[in-house]
Amino acid sequence: MLIYKYLSFIISVFCSISLYSQVSEGGIPTSFSIQGLSTIIPTSTVSSQQPPIDTPIIVTEYVYDSILNTVEVDSFTEDGSQTVGLNISKVIFLKTQSNVLSLPEGKLYRIRVTATNAKGIGFIFSNFSLPNGAKMYVYSSDSLFILGAFTNINNNADNKLVTSILPYPSAIIEVFYPTGSDMLLSFKVTEVIYYFINDFFITPIPSSRVGAISSIDESCYGNVYCRTNYYGGIERSVMKWEYSKGNTRKVCSCALINQNVSGNEVKPYVLTANHCGDGADLSTATFYFNYQYSRCLSSYLSPGFTTTGATKKTSKSSTDMFLLELNNIPPADYNVFYAGWDHRDYPHGSGKLMLGIHHPKGVNKKYSEGWLQSNVLIDKWRVKWNRNSDRFTDNGSSGSPLFEDVNGRIIGQLSTGPIKTGCDKLKSRFIWRYGKIYRSWGNLEPYLDPTYSQTQLNGRIPCYNNLTLQNRNFPNASDYQPDNFVKIQCSVDMLFSPKIFGTIFYPNRFNYGANYLFTAGNSITIDAGGIDIPLGCTVEFNIGACTEY
Repeated sequence: MLIYKYLSFIISVFCSISLYSQVSEGGIPTSFSIQGLSTIIPTSTVSSQQPPIDTPIIVTEYVYDSILNTVEVDSFTEDGSQTVGLNISKVIFLKTQSNVLSLPEGKLYRIRVTATNAKGIGFIFSNFSLPNGAKMYVYSSDSLFILGAFTNINNNADNKLVTSILPYPSAIIEVFYPTGSDMLLSFKVTEVIYYFINDFFITPIPSSRVGAISSIDESCYGNVYCRTNYYGGIERSVMKWEYSKGNTRKVCSCALINQNVSGNEVKPYVLTANHCGDGADLSTATFYFNYQYSRCLSSYLSPGFTTTGATKKTSKSSTDMFLLELNNIPPADYNVFYAGWDHRDYPHGSGKLMLGIHHPKGVNKKYSEGWLQSNVLIDKWRVKWNRNSDRFTDNGSSGSPLFEDVNGRIIGQLSTGPIKTGCDKLKSRFIWRYGKIYRSWGNLEPYLDPTYSQTQLNGRIPCYNNLTLQNRNFPNASDYQPDNFVKIQCSVDMLFSPKIFGTIFYPNRFNYGANYLFTAGNSITIDAGGIDIPLGCTVEFNIGACTEY
């Protein structure tokens, strides 16, 4: 065992990894290492589906157009969520309907599920409970897109598991059970998520992927890194989240939000819109972090990282505010940021520069710039985006944070926006409305400022208490941001430990070109086999206090 205490040093080294990441242990499916394994396995099929027709509630408001010198009627939609798919009831018992292969170390179950003409596929599992040593993977038939391994770390009180999207019409579910345990008869797929929208495309594009090029015209929006001066990393606080309402799968935007507590006591609270969260099945919600282009003009789109499941904390319908808490703390390698907040009121017509970061139509992360407008609304801010930029919000942007741009603090979340057609330039009168944190503060204060003492708070990167890193993959951050640097910190002790299955050690691995700084307040311990840093990476270990960013 090596213990690094009260020192700082740098290791430069080399490595590689896939970035298709859901909270899991990574690795490669067992079947990939078995030569001559038959590709003929049972297939369960979901028939082709038609997208539902959304009929949002429309409201109108009379607004003075200062350029045309006329009073115009603006039309707004009150539900700005984006429908991306349907939940199709499909019961698949994995033990009895799969192909079963007996191996010296256990049993391997495999089944293929196809959603005819879908742009993507996902799954909701029930009675999900894996014993120690069992692993489940979900992957594309061409083996280029892999989710997992899902293990007993994914077990939860609901006994449910939802996967993020695979941007293919077909996927293979593979489960390995070690000798001495057996798959539960009740372990099953209960719903197949049939996606109509898929904007994943990665260079080089796998030829077998359906809808590899986005069906959405992204020229309507500004890629998040076509703007560079973000305070502290606030762009990394913004997520898209996907959830079920009835049999539809919908998307809104949201943000991790900081609290006035000790750094190692910050909880994964998320601010979004009430019209998104109200009635949503939070147990099967999926949250996408750092789903964005790595640079302004990059051709590489990072699929990002995901976690699933949340619980409601509070809401307020008049300000369209909904606060939830993630069931899992985002892993350290997700490189998230908790945005600050400001619950003060602003003078009407202050003209203050505003920034929006969001996922319009559920696509990768975008930004909008504009100004706070004069206001006759009690519970909502009125914001006008730059009419010459076309960087607007859209369905799916709902719930995204409104930042006052100087200090990057959230002052509200997107509630309503104008009805428009495609990428047409909007007239100057069109105004967006954001629910005011100022008016929601009575609900939010017990969670965001339990000391009841602050009017504003800066954002911060996470500060964990004691941090154990086991079988984690640390990607090259340039895959999703221009600055290839990640800081991971804890207030007391940090431990790098391998995951051990039988006689096999699975260390923490770094991708080629990765650049990480690990800081702990007391000690950093690296167990034998706990870390693999080949040539090509820069990794620094430091003893010191947590910082904001």
